[in-house]
Amino acid sequence: MSCIKGYSLIELLLALSIAGMIMAFAIPSWEQAVMKSRRNEAITTLNHIAAQQELFRIHHRRYALGTELHKPQIIGLGIPDGTHYEITLETIDDGYFATAKVRAGGAQQQDKYCWIFRIDAHGQRSANHLDGSESTEGC
Repeated sequence: MSCIKGYSLIELLLALSIAGMIMAFAIPSWEQAVMKSRRNEAITTLNHIAAQQELFRIHHRRYALGTELHKPQIIGLGIPDGTHYEITLETIDDGYFATAKVRAGGAQQQDKYCWIFRIDAHGQRSANHLDGSESTEGC
């Protein structure tokens, strides 16, 4: 007598439905973790800009201009362009504003909550929603 071993259709459907339920909870959580990681990358870049601006000011007696943001460290800040956030620098009289804004067409565009991050020469940090309202506490 021969025995055929295998799974029944019901067992396969049950396994697939369990896997589907696990995926339904895991994927959104994973996407949120990835977005938060990208936010942290933007904040770290802005903090790095602030530190580099102070070093630049010591050597050159002024803050670096926006055109010097991506130049090598001897003549600029040496900041690489962000992948998910567009990094800009605006120099004013005796200060600056560094901004990280979600890059158009990028994967981070799904993040409507923390759209723009800013830091200035005084160390003041802020964050804004897509609609422009402040979201510093949540970001």
